[in-house]
Amino acid sequence: MNPNVRHPTMSRLTLSFSLSLLVYLVGCMEPTPPQHSRRIAIVSSESMDIAKSEATSRLKTGPGEYERWERLHESVKSVLSEYGTVTWDPDPLPDFYFSGDWFHEHSDGYSICSSKPINKQLLDALPQVLAAHDENAILEMNGIEDPIEGLVIFATSTEVLVGWDGLDRNACEKRLRELGITID
Repeated sequence: MNPNVRHPTMSRLTLSFSLSLLVYLVGCMEPTPPQHSRRIAIVSSESMDIAKSEATSRLKTGPGEYERWERLHESVKSVLSEYGTVTWDPDPLPDFYFSGDWFHEHSDGYSICSSKPINKQLLDALPQVLAAHDENAILEMNGIEDPIEGLVIFATSTEVLVGWDGLDRNACEKRLRELGITID
């Protein structure tokens, strides 16, 4: 048998082996989790600070492009507006307030003035918006009005952390429950 001449039997064997290997490898792969299975966690104030520091350290140096941040901001604002009022005019007080400041093209922030719009559906939507912008994009939202003053929601493209300034995880969970905020 001449090795330089292609034989039909050899080609079929190679194809058969390749298909078998492909079927085996596909069967061994982990399934891709659905978009809605991203993690939402209630965390202590200390854990929140660590997570924010780690995520911020992944941002590239310098503020980047204002226009890129503007696209992120508009995308986040669009999702927030499905759940409550969003504006940078504090009169009347909106559900989500934005001051107009920006510091990085992959970071956005809002003040939360009401507990009304905070729910699992909103929190599930945030990582999807951030991931569509950039894998390192982050969003921080802080409660600034009673009774949610001190509430912190920090979102990345893979998770949402919910905490309360100065509180441990259990105290935060209790506070959320008392306010009727359900995130699980």
